[in-house]
Amino acid sequence: MSVVIIDREGKSKHNYLKWLNDFDQEVYILGYLETINSFSYDKAIGFPEFETNGNVEQFIYELNKIDPVTKILAFEEGSIIRAACIRKNLGIKGQTLEEALLFRDKYLMRKKLSKEGFKIPKFRKVDHFMDVVSFCEQFGYPVILKPRKKWASKGVIKIENKDSLSDVLYNISLDDYLVEEYVSGQLYHVDGFFNGQSIEFSCCSMYVKNCLEAFEEGFGLGSIMLDIDSNEDKLLKNYTAEIFKKFEVDYNTIFHAEIFIDKSGNPILCEIGSRLVGGEYTKNIIKSFSINLDEYLVKRELGIPYNIGNTSSVRLSGKVWIPAQKGYVKSIPILDLDGIIEIQIKQYENVRFAGLQKQMDYLLTVSFFGKNLDELLQKAMDIKNFYSKSIDWSETITDTWFTT
Repeated sequence: MSVVIIDREGKSKHNYLKWLNDFDQEVYILGYLETINSFSYDKAIGFPEFETNGNVEQFIYELNKIDPVTKILAFEEGSIIRAACIRKNLGIKGQTLEEALLFRDKYLMRKKLSKEGFKIPKFRKVDHFMDVVSFCEQFGYPVILKPRKKWASKGVIKIENKDSLSDVLYNISLDDYLVEEYVSGQLYHVDGFFNGQSIEFSCCSMYVKNCLEAFEEGFGLGSIMLDIDSNEDKLLKNYTAEIFKKFEVDYNTIFHAEIFIDKSGNPILCEIGSRLVGGEYTKNIIKSFSINLDEYLVKRELGIPYNIGNTSSVRLSGKVWIPAQKGYVKSIPILDLDGIIEIQIKQYENVRFAGLQKQMDYLLTVSFFGKNLDELLQKAMDIKNFYSKSIDWSETITDTWFTT
């Protein structure tokens, strides 16, 4: 018997061999050629162009003949559908393709929840340009165009008026898109583990600025944890539990839900995925709750005990992403602030940055502790302002050669 793990990031993100030290089945780790050697393991196998290479599926198919595969594990958004398709073809238990699509296809998840009576923005599947034109005429502006199966705000467009609609219709291919009403409200995210019957652990956080606006305004992402048992914390957790009930989930899964709370205090789903939160925010959850969500899933899926400990002794945390500007970095000052967990700075010497072209075009990230939501928010804004004013940028590389 064997287990296959589909990995896209390497040992630095997922230390499977440590987690499965006493596991008695063969474990195969399949991933990119560029990262697979980080495992130093003879059953860690790399493939060129991993995400689009069908030889991954061929390998698993042949492996199943000689060493039957009992589990297929995947964690990232881009691997969820792939893993479900493999399970379907090999008759392996776990999340089915239909179940995976509910967590990946934004049109299908809205259609399902709308039928179940959830408050959902008006939406429409886009099959033709006319679907967008008529939607705007019927419901007014602004509206949001988004790909049905992408993540991290990739391809999301806000159409403000007829002029911006004209630009969009001229410049974009609307293959596999949906259009929906713009939601005015604060955006939150809920991250946790569902054990097949109920949510066993969850953590609620607030985006410092809603993702789309943070990108459009060049502000960059920021996320801070909510006070435990606050009104918003309870509302978001109950709402997420209702989604799992309506989706009739009966298997183990990690999840990342993004939920608006509108001006009337109503929760409205933005999207939910059966995957880890991005941007390495899982490190914050580990620091605050001593819970590693991907280790949690791996062990529960394979029948290995995982003790979540006492989640009442929590130290709240937050994280901000400082976006890159256009040009070269001359110098980055030292941040002096209480409660810093970690500062990660990308290699910047002799590197020309193109600015904030996508959500993860950041120069550095800062994770930090705080006593409560208000203190975390203040720290997040202070850190953003500090780096915005003090990082020294230049348009020419030669200016960076003579810094002291």
